[in-house]
Amino acid sequence: MKLFGKDLFNFKKPEKPLYDFSQHGWRTQYIMQAEVFTTDSVITEEKKKQKGRKPDKIYLTPKGIYELACLNNHNFVIKVDPVYLENQKKSLLRKLSLLPKKPKTPRGQDFQAYGGVMDYTRDEMLSVIERLENRKQISKFKPLIDKYPHTTGALIQDVLKNNPALGCRPVIGFIPDLPDEAIKAMKEYNEMCVSLCGKKTHFYVIASKADFEAVNKKRDPILLAQSPFGLFWQILGAWGEEDVKCLSDL
Repeated sequence: MKLFGKDLFNFKKPEKPLYDFSQHGWRTQYIMQAEVFTTDSVITEEKKKQKGRKPDKIYLTPKGIYELACLNNHNFVIKVDPVYLENQKKSLLRKLSLLPKKPKTPRGQDFQAYGGVMDYTRDEMLSVIERLENRKQISKFKPLIDKYPHTTGALIQDVLKNNPALGCRPVIGFIPDLPDEAIKAMKEYNEMCVSLCGKKTHFYVIASKADFEAVNKKRDPILLAQSPFGLFWQILGAWGEEDVKCLSDL
């Protein structure tokens, strides 16, 4: 990239994203559940031929899950006590000291030898330390934080387990279909994260597994944002098919 004249003074280094704490888990989980869902569909068709079979289980749509607050953790509290934060940080630093140092990456090369579980473990602990530090400024952003309910990975996994037709993936494939309210919420949340720590966050959606592969089809996702204050989530909203416009409809 070449910069000239006034551009030299206006140039800002692009924000780096926060660590994506679901980059490994969701992908594997989605594939496993997709296989289970396919198998269950076949079994269900065969059971229909049997007399006295149990009624089919009713599964919720993403919007139904949102409206019933299945993901909401009503007792959720973000701990901000300075002593607690310092003790947790020291504990994580002690654990990090047990890991061998990460070798320097030669310029222009992607060093792979260190990776795997060790790399993942280090990155996650460093991310938790960063998020604990972010909590020291949490009062500045309280209006936005209180605007959206919190949820946890455990609650998300329960919903996916109980509704095997659903999956959870990064939002990128849904962006063209999202309503203006969703884009506005993502922009607002990212601006908060950048103001807090100079980094953007990651957004995921819970939706029907078939919708992840759909093209030019109205979809109804739940939109999630990874919190900059811990390895948990905030629920930005949910939209039904009536709220979504396909690019082909424009």
